Formats: sequence, C-alpha cells, structure tokens
Amino acid sequence: MCTIRKRKVLSLKQKLEVCKRVDRGVLFRKIISVEGMSIIPDICRSQCHLSNFNMDTSNSCCSRKSLKKALNNALDSEIYMWFLRKLALDQPISGPICQEKALVFSTKLGVDNLFSHTQNLPVVYDYQPEAWDY
Repeated sequence: MCTIRKRKVLSLKQKLEVCKRVDRGVLFRKIISVEGMSIIPDICRSQCHLSNFNMDTSNSCCSRKSLKKALNNALDSEIYMWFLRKLALDQPISGPICQEKALVFSTKLGVDNLFSHTQNLPVVYDYQPEAWDY
C-alpha cells in the first residue's frame, strides 16, 4: 500500500524554537524524531536569517512560513486592508479581483511594473491541445 506523505512546513516561530533547543544542547536526532523532519540542521544554519527577519517584522508574522517580504510595503498594506474590509462584508474575493484592485492601488500610489513577472501568462496558457497531433 502506497501512502502519500504530506509536506510538513514549520512556521517561523517553530523554526526559532527549534534553534533554541539546539542552542540548549538537544541532539539533532532527538529533534528530528520529535518534529518528524530531517531538515533541522538546515534550519539551524539559517538561524541568523530567521532571527533578523523576525526582528524586522512584527509579532503578526508568527504563523508565517516563508521569509519573503513584499516589494512595496505601502501597496501591500493597502491591499491587505481592502481584503479585510471585503472579508468582513462576506463579499467574494478571488485572485483576479485582487489583481485588479492591486492595479488600481498601484496607480494611486505611483507604483510601476507591478505584474511584470506575470505578463507572459496569457501566452503560456493560450494553447489548444485538441489541435495538437499526438
């Protein structure tokens, strides 16, 4: 019987707790058996980056699992506040709606090249598999 193992990702707070346990002298093998993942040495090597990121951001990032920051903090906070207002009103929110609102906010804030990395998406997804010869 084949079982699919789900990917387990630790939050920033959990990663910092793992680093503290290693600093206290707990063996890697014991932490690996408790956490169920073998990347504990990698987490400990990136302890400097984790602690710097934790100090740069507020306590609101405790559940965050990646270290990526927004390119434009003002735009990010505007979109987040809009998202919370729509969520409180129980209005439907989707990715394209968020992108349209991000474009509106970016023109107000004077941000250019907002979606430069996604400009090629329509070309990539504009294929017709029924026309292909197999």
